[in-house]
Amino acid sequence: PPPNFSPRLANNTLDCDAGGKVLRLKRFIKSNAGPLVINAVLDALKTNTKIEALYIQNFEDGFFDEQLERLTEVLKLKRIWCLNVGENFRTTLNAWKQFAEALPETAVSHMYASEHHFIGTDLKNQMKDAIRETRKANIIPHSLEVIMNCGNMWYNPKLPKWAQDIKGGAAALIARQQAASADSSVCAIQGRGGEPAPGEDKKGEDKKTA
Repeated sequence: PPPNFSPRLANNTLDCDAGGKVLRLKRFIKSNAGPLVINAVLDALKTNTKIEALYIQNFEDGFFDEQLERLTEVLKLKRIWCLNVGENFRTTLNAWKQFAEALPETAVSHMYASEHHFIGTDLKNQMKDAIRETRKANIIPHSLEVIMNCGNMWYNPKLPKWAQDIKGGAAALIARQQAASADSSVCAIQGRGGEPAPGEDKKGEDKKTA
Protein backbone atom coordinates (compact mmCIF):
# COMPACT_ATOMS: atom_id res chain seq x y z
CA PRO A 1 0.00 0.00 0.00
CA PRO A 2 1.06 3.66 -0.34
CA PRO A 3 3.13 5.20 2.46
CA ASN A 4 1.10 5.99 5.58
CA PHE A 5 -1.99 4.41 4.02
CA SER A 6 -3.27 2.70 7.16
CA PRO A 7 -2.65 5.65 9.51
CA ARG A 8 -4.36 8.04 7.10
CA LEU A 9 -7.29 5.66 6.75
CA ALA A 10 -7.52 5.40 10.52
CA ASN A 11 -7.50 9.16 11.12
CA ASN A 12 -9.93 10.08 8.30
CA THR A 13 -7.34 11.86 6.12
CA LEU A 14 -7.12 9.33 3.27
CA ASP A 15 -7.94 10.95 -0.07
CA CYS A 16 -10.53 8.60 -1.58
CA ASP A 17 -13.80 8.99 -3.50
CA ALA A 18 -16.77 11.17 -2.48
CA GLY A 19 -14.73 13.37 -0.19
CA GLY A 20 -13.13 10.43 1.60
CA LYS A 21 -16.37 8.52 2.13
CA VAL A 22 -16.06 5.75 -0.51
CA LEU A 23 -13.08 3.39 -0.25
CA ARG A 24 -12.31 1.28 -3.29
CA LEU A 25 -9.48 -0.69 -1.79
CA LYS A 26 -8.06 -1.98 -5.08
CA ARG A 27 -7.14 1.57 -6.01
CA PHE A 28 -4.66 1.60 -3.14
CA ILE A 29 -3.69 -2.03 -2.60
CA LYS A 30 -2.70 -4.74 -5.07
CA SER A 31 -5.11 -7.63 -5.51
CA ASN A 32 -2.44 -10.11 -4.34
CA ALA A 33 -2.12 -8.42 -0.94
CA GLY A 34 -1.81 -10.89 1.91
CA PRO A 35 -3.84 -11.30 5.11
CA LEU A 36 -1.62 -9.00 7.17
CA VAL A 37 -2.27 -6.12 4.78
CA ILE A 38 -6.02 -6.73 4.78
CA ASN A 39 -5.99 -7.00 8.57
CA ALA A 40 -4.23 -3.63 8.80
CA VAL A 41 -6.93 -2.09 6.60
CA LEU A 42 -9.73 -3.57 8.72
CA ASP A 43 -8.04 -2.41 11.93
CA ALA A 44 -7.82 1.12 10.50
CA LEU A 45 -11.50 1.02 9.57
CA LYS A 46 -12.36 0.38 13.21
CA THR A 47 -11.31 3.94 14.03
CA ASN A 48 -12.24 5.61 10.75
CA THR A 49 -15.51 7.52 11.15
CA LYS A 50 -15.80 8.82 7.58
CA ILE A 51 -16.05 5.79 5.26
CA GLU A 52 -19.66 4.97 4.33
CA ALA A 53 -19.03 2.65 1.37
CA LEU A 54 -16.41 -0.11 1.17
CA TYR A 55 -15.28 -2.06 -1.89
CA ILE A 56 -13.13 -4.92 -0.61
CA GLN A 57 -13.60 -7.40 -3.44
CA ASN A 58 -11.23 -9.78 -5.26
CA PHE A 59 -8.46 -10.22 -2.68
CA GLU A 60 -8.03 -13.96 -3.05
CA ASP A 61 -4.58 -14.08 -1.44
CA GLY A 62 -5.51 -12.05 1.59
CA PHE A 63 -9.20 -12.50 2.32
CA PHE A 64 -10.14 -15.65 4.22
CA ASP A 65 -12.62 -16.54 6.96
CA GLU A 66 -10.65 -14.54 9.53
CA GLN A 67 -10.87 -11.40 7.40
CA LEU A 68 -14.61 -11.87 6.85
CA GLU A 69 -15.02 -12.13 10.62
CA ARG A 70 -12.93 -8.99 11.15
CA LEU A 71 -14.96 -7.18 8.50
CA THR A 72 -18.14 -8.17 10.33
CA GLU A 73 -16.87 -6.55 13.50
CA VAL A 74 -16.16 -3.35 11.57
CA LEU A 75 -19.66 -3.39 10.09
CA LYS A 76 -21.21 -3.77 13.54
CA LEU A 77 -19.93 -0.27 14.31
CA LYS A 78 -22.74 0.89 11.98
CA ARG A 79 -20.75 3.41 9.95
CA ILE A 80 -20.56 1.55 6.63
CA TRP A 81 -23.86 1.05 4.83
CA CYS A 82 -22.70 0.12 1.30
CA LEU A 83 -20.50 -2.97 0.81
CA ASN A 84 -19.02 -4.91 -2.10
CA VAL A 85 -17.28 -8.04 -0.80
CA GLY A 86 -17.46 -10.10 -3.98
CA GLU A 87 -14.88 -12.33 -5.67
CA ASN A 88 -13.19 -13.42 -2.44
CA PHE A 89 -13.19 -17.09 -3.34
CA ARG A 90 -11.19 -18.51 -0.43
CA THR A 91 -13.85 -18.00 2.18
CA THR A 92 -16.00 -20.89 3.38
CA LEU A 93 -19.74 -21.43 3.45
CA ASN A 94 -19.70 -21.62 7.24
CA ALA A 95 -18.04 -18.20 7.46
CA TRP A 96 -20.72 -16.74 5.20
CA LYS A 97 -23.43 -18.27 7.37
CA GLN A 98 -21.97 -16.46 10.37
CA PHE A 99 -21.75 -13.25 8.34
CA ALA A 100 -25.40 -13.55 7.30
CA GLU A 101 -26.48 -14.10 10.90
CA ALA A 102 -24.64 -10.96 11.99
CA LEU A 103 -25.81 -8.77 9.10
CA PRO A 104 -28.93 -7.48 10.93
CA GLU A 105 -26.58 -6.11 13.61
CA THR A 106 -24.97 -3.79 11.04
CA ALA A 107 -26.09 -0.74 9.07
CA VAL A 108 -25.48 -2.41 5.69
CA SER A 109 -28.40 -1.61 3.41
CA HIS A 110 -26.78 -2.19 0.01
CA MET A 111 -24.27 -4.90 -0.79
CA TYR A 112 -22.88 -7.45 -3.22
CA ALA A 113 -21.29 -10.81 -2.49
CA SER A 114 -20.37 -13.52 -4.99
CA GLU A 115 -23.26 -15.93 -5.24
CA HIS A 116 -21.17 -19.02 -5.98
CA HIS A 117 -20.59 -19.23 -2.22
CA PHE A 118 -24.30 -19.74 -1.61
CA ILE A 119 -25.24 -22.41 -4.19
CA GLY A 120 -27.77 -24.79 -2.71
CA THR A 121 -28.50 -22.54 0.27
CA ASP A 122 -30.89 -19.72 1.11
CA LEU A 123 -28.07 -17.42 2.25
CA LYS A 124 -28.48 -14.87 -0.53
CA ASN A 125 -32.16 -14.44 0.29
CA GLN A 126 -31.30 -14.24 3.99
CA MET A 127 -28.79 -11.47 3.31
CA LYS A 128 -31.16 -9.61 0.99
CA ASP A 129 -33.92 -9.82 3.59
CA ALA A 130 -31.57 -8.35 6.20
CA ILE A 131 -30.39 -5.43 4.10
CA ARG A 132 -33.96 -4.77 2.91
CA GLU A 133 -35.09 -4.35 6.51
CA THR A 134 -32.13 -2.07 7.15
CA ARG A 135 -33.06 0.03 4.11
CA LYS A 136 -36.58 0.40 5.46
CA ALA A 137 -35.29 1.34 8.92
CA ASN A 138 -32.90 3.95 7.49
CA ILE A 139 -30.50 3.28 10.35
CA ILE A 140 -27.88 5.87 9.36
CA PRO A 141 -27.94 8.83 6.92
CA HIS A 142 -26.70 8.20 3.38
CA SER A 143 -24.59 11.04 1.96
CA LEU A 144 -25.70 12.15 -1.50
CA GLU A 145 -22.16 11.98 -2.88
CA VAL A 146 -21.82 8.42 -1.64
CA ILE A 147 -25.11 7.43 -3.28
CA MET A 148 -23.90 8.87 -6.57
CA ASN A 149 -20.58 7.03 -6.32
CA CYS A 150 -21.89 3.57 -5.47
CA GLY A 151 -22.74 0.88 -8.01
CA ASN A 152 -22.12 -2.85 -8.40
CA MET A 153 -24.59 -3.84 -5.70
CA TRP A 154 -27.49 -6.30 -5.76
CA TYR A 155 -29.62 -3.19 -5.57
CA ASN A 156 -27.99 0.20 -5.97
CA PRO A 157 -28.85 3.15 -3.73
CA LYS A 158 -31.26 5.81 -5.00
CA LEU A 159 -31.26 9.52 -4.46
CA PRO A 160 -34.14 10.74 -2.29
CA LYS A 161 -36.91 12.29 -4.35
CA TRP A 162 -36.12 15.83 -3.20
CA ALA A 163 -32.55 15.51 -4.51
CA GLN A 164 -33.22 13.90 -7.88
CA ASP A 165 -33.95 17.12 -9.75
CA ILE A 166 -31.17 19.01 -8.03
CA LYS A 167 -28.57 16.40 -8.96
CA GLY A 168 -29.79 15.92 -12.53
CA GLY A 169 -32.27 13.11 -12.08
CA ALA A 170 -32.12 9.35 -12.44
CA ALA A 171 -30.25 9.37 -15.77
CA ALA A 172 -27.40 11.36 -14.28
CA LEU A 173 -27.30 9.05 -11.28
CA ILE A 174 -27.05 5.95 -13.48
CA ALA A 175 -24.20 7.46 -15.49
CA ARG A 176 -22.36 8.56 -12.34
CA GLN A 177 -22.70 5.16 -10.67
CA GLN A 178 -21.49 3.35 -13.79
CA ALA A 179 -18.47 5.61 -14.18
CA ALA A 180 -17.57 5.53 -10.50
CA SER A 181 -17.73 1.74 -10.30
CA ALA A 182 -16.25 0.88 -13.68
CA ASP A 183 -12.89 -0.21 -12.29
CA SER A 184 -14.01 -1.31 -8.86
CA SER A 185 -15.15 -4.87 -9.58
CA VAL A 186 -14.95 -7.57 -12.20
CA CYS A 187 -18.63 -8.35 -11.73
CA ALA A 188 -21.25 -6.76 -13.95
CA ILE A 189 -23.25 -3.84 -12.64
CA GLN A 190 -26.53 -5.17 -11.35
CA GLY A 191 -29.43 -2.78 -10.84
CA ARG A 192 -28.49 0.72 -11.97
CA GLY A 193 -29.60 3.92 -10.36
CA GLY A 194 -32.73 2.66 -8.72
CA GLU A 195 -33.53 0.04 -11.33
CA PRO A 196 -34.10 -3.36 -9.73
CA ALA A 197 -31.28 -5.86 -9.76
CA PRO A 198 -32.11 -9.28 -11.19
CA GLY A 199 -34.60 -11.01 -8.91
CA GLU A 200 -35.94 -7.80 -7.37
CA ASP A 201 -38.94 -5.70 -8.25
CA LYS A 202 -39.00 -1.93 -8.64
CA LYS A 203 -39.29 -1.41 -4.90
CA GLY A 204 -36.10 -3.31 -4.24
CA GLU A 205 -37.97 -6.33 -2.95
CA ASP A 206 -36.89 -9.83 -3.83
CA LYS A 207 -39.51 -11.28 -6.17
CA LYS A 208 -39.22 -14.73 -4.64
CA THR A 209 -39.44 -13.69 -1.02
CA ALA A 210 -41.18 -10.30 -0.87
